[in-house]
Amino acid sequence: MKKLIFMSLVAMMAVSCFKNTGYEASYTLFADFSDMESMFTEAQATDSVLVMNYFGYGPVTFFNTISEDNPEADGGWALSRKRMPVDVLFRGEGGAVDSELDALLSPYAVSDTTDAMPNRGKEIFLVFHEDPDSMPEHDIRFEQSAIGTCSPTFAFFNTTIEVAKYFRTKAVEGDYFTVNLTGYSGNSETGSVQVALADWRAGKKELVTDWKSVEISDLGSVQYIDFSIDAKLSAASAGEDLMYFCMDNFVASVYISQYND
Repeated sequence: MKKLIFMSLVAMMAVSCFKNTGYEASYTLFADFSDMESMFTEAQATDSVLVMNYFGYGPVTFFNTISEDNPEADGGWALSRKRMPVDVLFRGEGGAVDSELDALLSPYAVSDTTDAMPNRGKEIFLVFHEDPDSMPEHDIRFEQSAIGTCSPTFAFFNTTIEVAKYFRTKAVEGDYFTVNLTGYSGNSETGSVQVALADWRAGKKELVTDWKSVEISDLGSVQYIDFSIDAKLSAASAGEDLMYFCMDNFVASVYISQYND
């Protein structure tokens, strides 16, 4: 069942109603999504994946294009608990793909190398899907931009198991998979960051299959963050959709200032 849920923004401090009074606050937002288990329960999500058109974590909102009018749309963020450690998948004879586990693959499963059971990890993380037919106006929005600033500093990134499988079994010279982040304040770009998750160019064979900590402070002070995938997947099968990646532990410095006239 897919259900629209909105998590209330964290209230910082009470604001006085008296003239020339108010508050200022600075804090570090650490969004690890582990406390969002109740959303899975409320939505009766039984497959360890929860897709909804928006959800909030503190002052930040994450978007997806799914809606009651368009339930097949899936551009943007989803919450997931699915894991398929890549070393477990390739545990067959001679390092081949385990045929029984291959049937359990999901575009929402992270290629985590922890000892989590396949598809039954407890920690919650995000999966982003770039849908060529349907994407939100913005992927992440800072809800208090009228009275404050949000400056992202770090986030963790990883491949999905299906992307990892592609690069381990089918990728050819020249293939790559890169995530682009762009920050905006209004219509003005504030900065950008690139995250390389796989690179088969110039003789390299580099593949991320564990959580990669990335500094994203070059985004600057943002109102919105948009994500896109730049990838060359020359050997992908017709209709094979590999435009997914995973993100967790989103960290930002937040400053709020509000005074009454």
